[in-house]
Amino acid sequence: MMNFFRTVWKDPVWSKVIAAGIIAVLSAIAGITYHNRALAHANVPSTTTSTSDSVSPGPGTPELVPSSAPDPRTDRPSAVEISPVDPQSVSVSLEYDSLNERFSAVNRSLTQRVSDLGNLPLKPEVAAALGTVRADLATIKQALHERNWNVATKRIRRVKKTLSYLESL
Repeated sequence: MMNFFRTVWKDPVWSKVIAAGIIAVLSAIAGITYHNRALAHANVPSTTTSTSDSVSPGPGTPELVPSSAPDPRTDRPSAVEISPVDPQSVSVSLEYDSLNERFSAVNRSLTQRVSDLGNLPLKPEVAAALGTVRADLATIKQALHERNWNVATKRIRRVKKTLSYLESL
């Protein structure tokens, strides 16, 4: 039996196949371990910079505060309820819901990236873009409730542009 393993291991093809199998098994174990660790950290609240005039921890270091955006794992964001009489209201409301989902995904992704990089702070322009999108989404929601379509569509265009920037990171 031992001679069989020695001859297989010395064979140039089989030795590479066995080595690749060992590497694959170790990679699978590392992937499962990483996935379990990521799930353990999934309940960490998302963070962004504060837009208030508070003192930052240091020069160029934005202050991290909990996100006011709802966590899609625990509760779904409520869709803006508008009567379906006006087709423009339906389309703008659907667009708002889509942008809100995209923002949640980008925010989760950036939060995970910050966590993966040892909690290094976000670049100020990225943190500012997150804050701008959050504020614009709140304004869109308010404009939808007030049926102010011009403000809603203007802010939707700006949120789309900013989210495209954030998604490209």
